[in-house]
Amino acid sequence: MVSRGIRYRLNGVELDTENTVVTLGSTFLAGIETSRTVVGVPGMHGTVPANPLPLFNERQVTIRIGVGGGEYYGETMRVVRLCCMPNAVLSRTVDGVEQEAVAELVSLQADGDETLGRYSAYTAVFALPGVWWRSPTALSMELPLDGGEITPPVGPVITNGKGWWTRALGEPDNSPSALANFVTMPLGPKDDSPSLLYTGIPEGFFGIAPIPDAILRFPASATAATFTDPVSGTGVSWQGTAGSGYTYLDTASLAAWRSADADAWDGGTAIVGVDYPAPGPLQIHSASDGGYGLKASVTGAADGVVAVHFRQAWW
Repeated sequence: MVSRGIRYRLNGVELDTENTVVTLGSTFLAGIETSRTVVGVPGMHGTVPANPLPLFNERQVTIRIGVGGGEYYGETMRVVRLCCMPNAVLSRTVDGVEQEAVAELVSLQADGDETLGRYSAYTAVFALPGVWWRSPTALSMELPLDGGEITPPVGPVITNGKGWWTRALGEPDNSPSALANFVTMPLGPKDDSPSLLYTGIPEGFFGIAPIPDAILRFPASATAATFTDPVSGTGVSWQGTAGSGYTYLDTASLAAWRSADADAWDGGTAIVGVDYPAPGPLQIHSASDGGYGLKASVTGAADGVVAVHFRQAWW
């Protein structure tokens, strides 16, 4: 197998079956390559730094598949059918975490070590135009109007700034207290979503790659809003007239809309006024401690929250 706890699927269909197995040599971490413009100056050492923000080319995933047993022919045809389907989505489960990516078939080749009717090995290569593995479903995390922590840093809570805390076991200030080294956080709107209780965050639990397509929501009473990634300096802003309900910003398409609904993530009444700073449109990068954050400035709204709607991203 590729690795313990990892399984691959194509368009939701398992590649591993009783007679088919994803074998050693398949890709776990696809190669990473940046797109750079190299500029040299005559008489000077090195090159001129072009862009401190790395831009990544599409990546390729290689999957080696072994087929054998009494269902040799049928399983071979199943592999070919799955690999050659249009609109392919390659997905994998890594230690229980679902990840997926839009994929395009580059090649499917027999490895040349077949025993006809008994065993054959194939190598399929898929391009990932979107670069990263993504979560199938989105999270919606709420922040204060001045921004803050989207997801906590990795590591034990005792060392990542959360620390120890106490809780009264009865009447406040008149009962024993419990000392705990765990914290809780909502996985969506406060008091209206599941909560995560944790003593530490494993590396990559909330993702590790840049998020280039978050959707932001803030009160429509605002007349201006600016959002900045503290790691990359990328951002997005909006300016316009106040309204009712909520204003939404799509950081991928740079579109904005209004809606009375708090979950109108797919669109509403279109509005204008979107801009972005010199470093580029907003990409939310994980910091060196593994956490994601967002700086925000919202003008004209006295109360409310900033909601960040995003799909987790992994390398």
